[in-house]
Amino acid sequence: MRKGKCASTLVRSTGSSPPWAAAAMLQARGCGSMTSETMGMFPWAVKQRSFTMLRRARAITLIWLVWMWGAGLAPAAIAQQSFALGPGDRLTVTVVGEPDLSGEFTIDNAGEITIPLLGPIQVAGSTLGDVKNEIVAGLTKGFVNQPNVFVRIAQPRPVYVLGDVEHPGVYPYQYGSVILTAVAQAGGYLRFEKLFDAKSQYLLADERVKVHAQNRDRLMIRIARLEAQLNMETNIALPQGLSMSMSATQRVIAEDEQSLRQQVAALRKQLDLLGAQSKQQAVEKENLASQIASERRQAALIRQRIEDYANLSRKGLARESTTLELNLLLASKESGVMRLEVELSRLHIDSTDLDNKKHEAEAGFKKAAISELNDARQRLAELEFTLPSARDVREARLSANRITGPGLFVTKLTRRDSSGTTTKEMPSNSELEPGDIVEVVAVRPSPEAVGLHSAARTE
Repeated sequence: MRKGKCASTLVRSTGSSPPWAAAAMLQARGCGSMTSETMGMFPWAVKQRSFTMLRRARAITLIWLVWMWGAGLAPAAIAQQSFALGPGDRLTVTVVGEPDLSGEFTIDNAGEITIPLLGPIQVAGSTLGDVKNEIVAGLTKGFVNQPNVFVRIAQPRPVYVLGDVEHPGVYPYQYGSVILTAVAQAGGYLRFEKLFDAKSQYLLADERVKVHAQNRDRLMIRIARLEAQLNMETNIALPQGLSMSMSATQRVIAEDEQSLRQQVAALRKQLDLLGAQSKQQAVEKENLASQIASERRQAALIRQRIEDYANLSRKGLARESTTLELNLLLASKESGVMRLEVELSRLHIDSTDLDNKKHEAEAGFKKAAISELNDARQRLAELEFTLPSARDVREARLSANRITGPGLFVTKLTRRDSSGTTTKEMPSNSELEPGDIVEVVAVRPSPEAVGLHSAARTE
């Protein structure tokens, strides 16, 4: 009776449920699991149907996983969908069938990216879905019919770890990481013996700020030089907002102006050489045109003489040999005219080639300047974003000289979003987002508590 009950349960369950549901139903009815002994009680068709249902379930599961991955919903991609974007994130925008509208775009300090045809788009504080919807809405306004747009984070903002860790600095964001992960990337919590070297750490942070500021000033001067280069000017306008001294600024501008003059002079020399060749060819063309006109006039006179001698020859007053000689002379003149016309055509082609070379030289000069200018502006935008963070690190180093209490560590998380910047004490298992600043503060022990009884030992 028990076996019959289990058999009817298995037959009903395999007809409408997957195998794992059949196993659960058997377990609920006290039939135990689907062992080989239990399965041996039923016909081959029942067992075969159970295995068929199991294979179907596995196939459906595999197809679902492939669809999730193809739709961009892999674990990292799913995490991306919820992030609030901010300055420094590098996005990959793909417009299917429109390679000129696709590419990588870095969110600038104003929280914008510039999409071809659409111009600047405010994306700071938005999610990837919001950015995609805005791009689709913009492209459908007369640019692309039913655009298919994909947006993903190519490179998220890094995580900044500072304070009492072994190696404070900037670390790449890893999806699913928590505060403790960032601390581990930074080498772990600082040992107590190293908690008293705040001065050297401050000096390093201060030097980093100075290097960033100097690079920023040089990039601003370089951009001013490239803008002057595009206009074929030799003087650089002084940029506003430089942090370096006036003497240092004048020295750098003088160096860049010298380089600018050399490049402009080289281009002008090349254009002058091509212009001289063009003038020489113009003179040669005029001479050839004059020769062709002269040859044609002589040919016309010879034709007239041939006609006159032909009339005299019909009257018996001229020799036929003279007429033959005149015909030969006419053929020679006409051949000379054709040769000169071919030479004149060749000079026209050479003149066109020279004009093309002049245009190519000017276009190449401007193209190189534009490429270098775009690169300099990109690097400047990155520095404008990292410099405030470097200053924050320096300020944190400056204030990291407190010595109190037992040896504990407190983690503070600073996060920027569309509503502003917030700083809170958070547990070490709190999840991180791109751009977060993790500050580890040691509630430091006294020197006696760690056996450091002299200032010399702490240095």
